[in-house]
Amino acid sequence: MKGVLYFIGSVAVVIVAVLLFNLSSGSQTEAEEGPPSVKENVTVEERAQTILEALREEDFEQVAEYVHSEKGVTFSPYAYVESEHQMFDQENLKNWKNDQSIYTWGTFDGSGYAIEVTPIEYYEQFIYDKDFASAEEVHQDEAIQPRGNSLHNAKEFYPDARFIEFHVPGSEEYGGMDWGSLIIAFEEMDGALYLIAIIHDQWTI
Repeated sequence: MKGVLYFIGSVAVVIVAVLLFNLSSGSQTEAEEGPPSVKENVTVEERAQTILEALREEDFEQVAEYVHSEKGVTFSPYAYVESEHQMFDQENLKNWKNDQSIYTWGTFDGSGYAIEVTPIEYYEQFIYDKDFASAEEVHQDEAIQPRGNSLHNAKEFYPDARFIEFHVPGSEEYGGMDWGSLIIAFEEMDGALYLIAIIHDQWTI
């Protein structure tokens, strides 16, 4: 009888050990299938696409993972980048959905009035105002050309950066003037590409 009980106890121990191993392996697999590492060897276009898809979902925590730890990420409402434009570090960007503070992001084209809105309001007007993640026109670095009346100074402002532009052409209904572009800028640090700027471009007066 004791032998039977000992055998049953040994089997139970083995079953528990197998279950624990499977749970551990499952957790490890889930971790491996999580968000791609910032240091993952990807092209600048692949990194930009990842960020763009996170922006489409308003997943600012994921976007923050790719922000440059020293320079943060600067947001420019138009193609001409200025030092006064808002810059956010990783921690502040993560809180965008809950941040009800009013920031000054620049000035509106035409009126010259200050753009004073919350981060989400800025997002809706000057980041994802078009479905850029589905843009068929994607341009890189020197292939990015000025489209409107605004001066493009990003290459001078960030001389060491790499740029990806996602462009949505204008419609016939508005004579092509309702086009939009989102330019994402990166700089390399420690062998990885980090986000330093998100530049919005559109038709201006």
